Amino acid sequence: PTQVLRELSAGNNDAVRLVRSTHVMYLRVAGQSLPVVGPPSETRTEEEPGLAPTGSPVLCLFDGVPAANHPLLRDRVHIYDPDDLASQATVDELRHGTWMSSVAVWGDRSTQGTPAARPVLVRPVLTPADDTKDRTEELPADALVPDLMWRAFRELFDGSGTEPAAAPSIAIINISLGDPASPFDTIMSSWARMIDWLSYEYGVLVVVSPETIHTFNSLP
Repeated sequence: PTQVLRELSAGNNDAVRLVRSTHVMYLRVAGQSLPVVGPPSETRTEEEPGLAPTGSPVLCLFDGVPAANHPLLRDRVHIYDPDDLASQATVDELRHGTWMSSVAVWGDRSTQGTPAARPVLVRPVLTPADDTKDRTEELPADALVPDLMWRAFRELFDGSGTEPAAAPSIAIINISLGDPASPFDTIMSSWARMIDWLSYEYGVLVVVSPETIHTFNSLP
């Protein structure tokens, strides 16, 4: 209720029973924001020049399912999708993974740079959520994120059950994601601690950049 929020903002914590409850471990103030994705900065869709990538991928994106047949990504992006998240989205809903794949392959396209020399591997972890506007891609509601990260790393480097390691050549993992329900505010989350341990355990560089996609919108 609005009155409760006013009491809290005024520092009158004793007037709010929730604050004094022994069932609440701690309270913290966290800013909220909803990034707005603007119109595409690039309108070209024709095939771009550049040598085809060769060798095994060394970069893996933990992201949404990309539109791998897009003219700018065809044969440049490999998808490892053990959870079959691709079946839960239409082509028009493959936004976040497509944009980030473009950044990984082409960089900032306004510089007219050359594409990556190796293919990029994408391990989908996002899926369109029915309870969001425009079915925004989010982490699966039934997944515990630290466990999802642990499982994804094991599948890449150790294999799972009778399945061999999916991509032992990976040296860099990019995670341009965030949990809107758990913003960072001085306290490391269990997700962050898990990533830190996995980076050490498997000897890979993990790049975390939750706001990258709102800067680079490079595909039409």
